[in-house]
Amino acid sequence: MLKALVSVLLVASPMRVAVLPFENATQDPQLEVLRVGLADLVATDLAGAEPLEVVERARFAEVLKELQLQQTKYFDATQAVQLGKGLSATHLVTGTLVAVAPKVRIAVRVIEVKGGAVISTATVTGTPADLFELEASLVQQLVTALRAKLEATRSGHASLGTLVTWSQGVDLADRGELDAAKSKLAEAVRSGPDFTLGKERYAEILKRLREAQKKHGSGIEEASQVLRARLLPQLGKPPVERALAVRAALANLALLELARVVGAQPERANYVPPEKRAQVERLEAEFVLHASALVAELRPVRQQHLDLTLADEDAALGAQVFGIELGDWDFATPTSVASDLGNFLGSGWTPYRSAVPQFVLRPSPAQRAPAQLEAARRWFALARKEIPFELEETRPLLAGKVANEQAEMLVLLGHPEEAVAQWQGFLDAYPADLSFAAYSKKLEAVMLLDDQAEREERQVKACDAAVLEQGAELMTRTWRAKGRAGLVTLGEALTKCSKKEPKFERASWVLVAAELRRVADCEGFEAWRLRAVKAGVGLEACP
Repeated sequence: MLKALVSVLLVASPMRVAVLPFENATQDPQLEVLRVGLADLVATDLAGAEPLEVVERARFAEVLKELQLQQTKYFDATQAVQLGKGLSATHLVTGTLVAVAPKVRIAVRVIEVKGGAVISTATVTGTPADLFELEASLVQQLVTALRAKLEATRSGHASLGTLVTWSQGVDLADRGELDAAKSKLAEAVRSGPDFTLGKERYAEILKRLREAQKKHGSGIEEASQVLRARLLPQLGKPPVERALAVRAALANLALLELARVVGAQPERANYVPPEKRAQVERLEAEFVLHASALVAELRPVRQQHLDLTLADEDAALGAQVFGIELGDWDFATPTSVASDLGNFLGSGWTPYRSAVPQFVLRPSPAQRAPAQLEAARRWFALARKEIPFELEETRPLLAGKVANEQAEMLVLLGHPEEAVAQWQGFLDAYPADLSFAAYSKKLEAVMLLDDQAEREERQVKACDAAVLEQGAELMTRTWRAKGRAGLVTLGEALTKCSKKEPKFERASWVLVAAELRRVADCEGFEAWRLRAVKAGVGLEACP
């Protein structure tokens, strides 16, 4: 039972209560995060009691820093009182997680800040399944002792595992690791649908992320505008190294803003949602404008070795804001940049050798606007035309790169026969090149002419579960050869196999969905997901 509070608590002045992080006395380091989680639960429920005023957790870090205190000193009475005064609290609640197995045991105490005395204590004991009932009982005892009134606690219910996951998210949020916090809190919400406080904290972290992204995005956009204003007047002015660097920097600025708008992750397919496409297409046009001009401006100096260099102040500003050498575009030649343009418009890949880390947009410009396919074809044709005849040793390498990028674009856009023609044309022209075997293998795989394709076809027809061992590879090969329609047809065949072999029941749905997510075909994924739901199979969302 909670001890009677001394008379000082009976005065009419309002009470301001701070709930400090609990102590973990279980000797289990995995439960260390519950220090913050349990304190947040108690503080949230106490906040519903009148006329108590509960100190927000966000104030703790500020006061700790001001007073130069460490978390390990929360439970030293003198330090706790000092912290309480810094928080303008009249009372402190400190607690200890004593044990969780076989019984949960939690103890709390109330400290009067003014005198520094421990004026009340309470302990609850029960099973792990009753954790939230125990916490509610503890809060009710505190409320009674503090002469307050509480109709009901509001934190909700969850398992101990959910509480640990949620506490990890709260702790990450307190440390400013918002993306990691979002992931943990989302996991807690999924596993604890009745955990009201979990949902509230998840909503809070989403709001903080939106605000942070808006603030950061605004700063990036402002810096980009400043740099554009500085760079545009320098176009075409000598020295040539500076003029080319300015053009490359302007193209890179467009890529940086594209990455920001779509939240691009490097070396993976990044989905462009419909609501962002107008903004994305404006930035794509800006990139194409400057990259196209760079092709023309490189042509007169393609025999020279040039180091593209911005003015010192422009380079410093770019490095400070973006962390890159903004004017860099390594090995820029009319051929390489023209091929980059074809690859960007057709397949959505940004240039490999620009200063901006490479990423890919899906749907690609050509997938969103078929007219871009013809533009991509023209750039690839120009790239071939610009390969210097005098560079005999490197000509096969450059020709192979152009042919391969155009072929991959055609595979993506559902023209495998044309892709085969590109690879075959290169193989016919350069039969002794080192890349002959690699391109031959690609050609055979896209045409489904290799031994592996024949073996997989037999396994699917026979509903042989061995085909699932190569499931991801099979999906990728099918998508490359036959596109979304072929992938869905294969998925349908595999789902029918579940009648013969239970291993196919969920795997068939998941494998097709995973491939559609990999290539960021979110429209195709959504159609497949709806079919899976009707079949009783839940799937993770498309990125």
